[in-house]
Amino acid sequence: MSMSGNFGQYGFASSYGSAAAHFNSGNHSGGDVASVMLRGVDIAEARTNQNWLIDRQKEAFGVQNSTTSPWQVGWEWASGEGPRDRTFTNGDTFTEMLRQHSHIDATRNIIRSRIMSTNSTSKGSNPYILGGIDGVGLYIKDYSTLLTAGKTGNLAVTYLGSYGLKYAVTSIDGDMAMVTFTVTNSSTISSATHPPPIIGYTNWWNKNIGDPMNRSFSSGPFSKTTQTFIWMENLKWK
Repeated sequence: MSMSGNFGQYGFASSYGSAAAHFNSGNHSGGDVASVMLRGVDIAEARTNQNWLIDRQKEAFGVQNSTTSPWQVGWEWASGEGPRDRTFTNGDTFTEMLRQHSHIDATRNIIRSRIMSTNSTSKGSNPYILGGIDGVGLYIKDYSTLLTAGKTGNLAVTYLGSYGLKYAVTSIDGDMAMVTFTVTNSSTISSATHPPPIIGYTNWWNKNIGDPMNRSFSSGPFSKTTQTFIWMENLKWK
């Protein structure tokens, strides 16, 4: 069964032009970006032209971060040099590391279950949260990578810590679904220095310690940077 609707009537170019304008306006969410980006894109055609699709993503969002690593992003934050906002997509080193995270894989399973139960496109969110009791084990696992200089674990998540995650299933064709993932993160002095769960992830800590620290580092070294990851996957759901 195909649920791609009238996606074929517009063509790739207009879809990406609209996506770029929508993204650059700053008024968007993960689901919004996905719906604009893939408007007019037939899933079968996108599957055949996957490399072309990735190239258009990079053009639409001005992405030039193919080899940028978590180490480099961390240096830019600490030194105050380089871009304060970066966007990553399919094929970029940072993105491909993040895609291997167990939480992303768990989200894929959530998406599969939703498609099986509804047999329709959908949007959702599944943020990765290190706070609270449940976050203690995750925290230990994520930051143990520093002991091996990133040779074990997931270095992307060691840098990001908690992150926002949204997904949008934009079309379904047989047993394959086109899914766009959007991950967002902010790097601040507060997020880098708060103590491990549970205290450092409370509202009290953010209000009384974290926010004042961020105001003290509003520019230059240790000032806020943001990372946005937008990538597409052809997900086999059954």
